[in-house]
Amino acid sequence: MKEPARPLTVGEWCAEYERIIRALPLKQITINNRINYIRHIRLSLSNKRLTDVEPLDLILILRGLENAGKPYMRRRVRIEAIQLFNEGIIARKTNFNPAAAISFWKTRPARSRLTPEHWQAIHAWARNTNMAWFALALELALVSSQRRADLVRLGYSDVVGHHLRVCQQKTGRRIALPLDLYLEKANLQLGSVLERLAKCGAPGITLLRRKDGKGYCPGHLSNTFKEGLRACFPGKDWGEKRKPPSFHEIRSLSERLYRQQGVDTMTLLGHSRQSMTDEYNDDRGLEEWKVLKI
Repeated sequence: MKEPARPLTVGEWCAEYERIIRALPLKQITINNRINYIRHIRLSLSNKRLTDVEPLDLILILRGLENAGKPYMRRRVRIEAIQLFNEGIIARKTNFNPAAAISFWKTRPARSRLTPEHWQAIHAWARNTNMAWFALALELALVSSQRRADLVRLGYSDVVGHHLRVCQQKTGRRIALPLDLYLEKANLQLGSVLERLAKCGAPGITLLRRKDGKGYCPGHLSNTFKEGLRACFPGKDWGEKRKPPSFHEIRSLSERLYRQQGVDTMTLLGHSRQSMTDEYNDDRGLEEWKVLKI
């Protein structure tokens, strides 16, 4: 008589699920991220039977991430958990998806938005501390609306005709930005910023270059931004228990300023849905009170 199969544990199924993910036609960074989401489930429930997992088990994991100040990670782990248990049902390893029973709940954004005044102060700080490269990095980020990972990869070979071609690392979207692109509120033109970048640093293949001509890493942009923020706004209370803005918030500021000009910011940012762009347009309480006229 054939012995019944030993019940599969969550840890064992996570290992199988990881192999499924690695076999998918995904970018390596996406695979790495998804495996990282699975790690939170594996660490908490590794020895529990897959068929014994209840919604509360997963809710406790999600609440832990929420309380640790990781709302984005909490959202992604919930989505990954739903897919993990769906695959388990398809493979006949379980008959129930406990993650599907968990309702999505919104989290108030933890990071404060950047204002034009914040940007101007950090830009002046960079110039006054002989960091011309970072002042130009701030200008390139604001005038182009692109992510830091794309900013550090851009080179002069990406200037084709009268456009700067950006192949976004995160999404694979390809955007051609006219060199005449002009941000009125900051008095910045893309072509002019590129010309100034050409004169900054040793010769190299990237727009943003160190003194030895090599490129910068995204983390260096973020760390220098934090340094400037602390120098310009020491001890500042960002209000409503929010964290200080990061370098990435320049992207939101750029979107808000360009939208005021009437620019197609969904194309500019490389989004596939207007709702994604609208999230960047939310100023998270920065807007002044609107007075009702009677």
